[in-house]
Amino acid sequence: MGTSPFVADAGGLPADGGMIRKGQLLRVCGDLVSLEELHGLEAAGVRTYIDLRGPDEDRMRLMRWARRARVEYVSIPIGVAGGRDLMRRILVGGGGAAQVLALYRAIVDEQGTKLAQAVGAIAGGTPVAFGCAAGKDRTGVLAALIQSALAVPDEHIARSYVRSAPPVERFAAALQEEFDVSPWLLRLRGARALLGAHEPTILATLAHVRRTHGGAEEYLLAHGLDPAAVPALRVRLAKFRVTCQP
Repeated sequence: MGTSPFVADAGGLPADGGMIRKGQLLRVCGDLVSLEELHGLEAAGVRTYIDLRGPDEDRMRLMRWARRARVEYVSIPIGVAGGRDLMRRILVGGGGAAQVLALYRAIVDEQGTKLAQAVGAIAGGTPVAFGCAAGKDRTGVLAALIQSALAVPDEHIARSYVRSAPPVERFAAALQEEFDVSPWLLRLRGARALLGAHEPTILATLAHVRRTHGGAEEYLLAHGLDPAAVPALRVRLAKFRVTCQP
């Protein structure tokens, strides 16, 4: 796929002496993605779309697209970090970097079974696309866990996380439209920190996973991932360099 603000490739990163294949693991901003970009997913051969949006979020548009495109639609609802949750955090706590980290820890600590389920679905067949509403928080945590389980160095995961996030202005505009909030509220420093993507946030999240479980693979296994899933992911996603033996 070509460059798109609302579809990002989670591959192309170094991993354990090789590289994560491009075009196999695609991140999607579910509420922002255009019809043209969805057609691009079809052209890329996407077999499955995994929707991380919660039960109170509108998922009908992508469900209809998947049905028409004959793409398997898998709903794995993660009921935090949706638009209502973000607005509540902005209104009550003012947003800010601490709020983002608290949100990501809540995703990791409370949604492990759902995240492991999503990884299992991805291991079942690629190319695959996955996303939440904005394609930043739930999507970013899931992508980071997969990349870390495949031995991508943290610094590359962090750069990919920032690069793959939607433009803050477009994200803020979507929230403004959905919740009819005053534009000034989403221009506040704390709100913009909550809506943006910053390397320290995902680095601290990965550190939290290691501190509590030893690493991403151990975390996913502890939450019900089939032990065969990570080796299957390595086969499907990892491209290793071939070295000549003397």
